[in-house]
Amino acid sequence: MINNKQAQLNCKVNETNVKEYEFQQSTEGTNFIGIGILFGKGDGINNYQFTEQKTLNGSSYYRIKQIDFDGKFSYPALIRLYLSGMSLLTIYPNPFKNKININSSKIQTASLIDAHGRQVRQ
Repeated sequence: MINNKQAQLNCKVNETNVKEYEFQQSTEGTNFIGIGILFGKGDGINNYQFTEQKTLNGSSYYRIKQIDFDGKFSYPALIRLYLSGMSLLTIYPNPFKNKININSSKIQTASLIDAHGRQVRQ
């Protein structure tokens, strides 16, 4: 979601053994940098919200690195946000298995990108 021209990532997760979530950003969808960390709240269903401090200019890719207490990690989802006017974009659930919902306040094109930067669907 875009709020005041800043990327705002909202997550509702059913977590087990999660130490922290590292929020990462990329301009092209392959080379990511860490932009913030939120610590896990404990086992169960929890909500998280992270707002990037930099102003979104054009498009950016975002992913969340889930790091467990045992050192294992995964990237449950990758999303692309594009600022063009004042459109509202919501993507859920995160993570998803077979179905993802994308709601937008205007007609847009969306691409589903896998963890290797390959486009899966448009």
